[in-house]
Amino acid sequence: MTQEITWEKDGYIIAVTGEFDNSYLDVCLKATADERFPHINYVIVDFSDVENFPIDSDFVRKIAICDAKAYKSNSNVKLAIITGKLVLTGLVSMYKTYFELNNNDKTWPIKIFESKAKAKQWIDS
Repeated sequence: MTQEITWEKDGYIIAVTGEFDNSYLDVCLKATADERFPHINYVIVDFSDVENFPIDSDFVRKIAICDAKAYKSNSNVKLAIITGKLVLTGLVSMYKTYFELNNNDKTWPIKIFESKAKAKQWIDS
């Protein structure tokens, strides 16, 4: 799996390619620890070039815990996820549940999109 973080004025995009694996957690930790993170409005995670998601619920929980901690430094983030894979819908639902469990029932607004253009449109609304 490869990941690339592209910082923009009001947020960042993580482009993920290949097979999704545990190294994604390192990207989450790096991005949310960045000094720019408290000042952003959105995160776009682009999974459109990922073919397989061989992860378990414990790994999804770790990502959610990372983001729940990040919520405390910036609760104004919109999280847009780009994918065409149905399996990701279930993983996002699990992620939201773990996020809420670790953050007093609070979470960022999260939506799944099939294109970056639609994700950007939602972010700008």
